[in-house]
Amino acid sequence: MKKVALLSFLYLPFVLLAGSADLTHDFILKKEGLANVEVIEKEDQSKRILSFRWTLFQNERLVLLVKYDGHPMQYILQKRYKRNSIKIALRDDYKDAFKRSYFFLKFSKFDEKKKEALLKVSIHDPEKRSNIVFVDVNSSKG
Repeated sequence: MKKVALLSFLYLPFVLLAGSADLTHDFILKKEGLANVEVIEKEDQSKRILSFRWTLFQNERLVLLVKYDGHPMQYILQKRYKRNSIKIALRDDYKDAFKRSYFFLKFSKFDEKKKEALLKVSIHDPEKRSNIVFVDVNSSKG
């Protein structure tokens, strides 16, 4: 019993840190609907834009196109655990892994009738070195 109490006490800080988010936002996007997250650095006011959109939902998989700082990426997300989310580092100048700022996107739900995907976005910035602006463009082609 003492071992269980000791182990739970040792792992408690990691559990608390893992679930904390600085900012969260839900995006409901139609096909080709664009969402932007503006990351403005407080030190030099430089701005980076993280944009994403989905292009295909088939066989319970969502094809997501992401572009951050001029680098395009493609992900295939499912609603299953560990296949439903992506994590992108917002800054590369960290020394401690616990102080790393990152963008976390989770594919939560797809509405077949409306043809819309629900994507939950969390921004983790422990040192508060960036200003974040969520821009939901909500344009759709199909």
